[in-house]
Amino acid sequence: MEQKVFEVKDLCGAWKNKSGSKIPVFSNVSFCLKQKGINALCGINGSGKSTLLSVLSGIAPDNLDFAGCVKIDDSNLKDLSVKERARKISFLVQKEENAWDITGRKLVENGRFVYEKWYAGLSKNDVCIVDQVITLLGLNELENKKLSQMSGGEVQRFRIARCLAQETDYIFLDEPLAGLDLNHQKELIELLKQLCNQGKTVLLSIHDVNLAARCADNLLFLKKDRSGIYTGPAKDLMQPSVIEEVFGNGFQLYSHPVFGVNQIL
Repeated sequence: MEQKVFEVKDLCGAWKNKSGSKIPVFSNVSFCLKQKGINALCGINGSGKSTLLSVLSGIAPDNLDFAGCVKIDDSNLKDLSVKERARKISFLVQKEENAWDITGRKLVENGRFVYEKWYAGLSKNDVCIVDQVITLLGLNELENKKLSQMSGGEVQRFRIARCLAQETDYIFLDEPLAGLDLNHQKELIELLKQLCNQGKTVLLSIHDVNLAARCADNLLFLKKDRSGIYTGPAKDLMQPSVIEEVFGNGFQLYSHPVFGVNQIL
């Protein structure tokens, strides 16, 4: 049976510029994702969260020079074809320009492209999955609206639905809570937990460290000096010494009276 694991070893990345010099983004990044759980990636602005997610998804920018090993289910990520990667990893980018003003439903249908036969279009199974995902996210009343007619939060929910329609074991989300109100943030976190209970592995970047500590099974903190990464449960990482290396000094911690994990003041 194929081993389900996502492992990163000694990953380093740097931006290349026209002069030939390189600007470091991250280095010495090694970790294994917690399987069937929510992994929350945190760090200061510019710490490389989005860039790291793009590398882990197999779609690193052309001007990024990186080295190291990324293994998924006992295979090197770099050895997989685009379609093979897309059947294993769905990736929500932080920002996206829509070339066509399509409906919300059509956006979700695009998540089935890796299974669709170009000459046959969507199968009955594809249509069923799209219907299920739209219902799961409570988007039925919006599915026929054009993206230009929606709020930013509504478009974000359809983009997340497209990822889920892709039916991958690994779901990578770059700031998925951006633009969502408190109710929809709560609903999304609960949905991701349900998906993890069904065997999915989630990696998301998030700025709300306190929320990450309360809701994630595993935390990944990129150091602010770009020298590496901390990984582990909240009880281990939400400590003064770690917080200082990740976010700087001047922060205080207290124990949440309900969740029992440290929070940052």
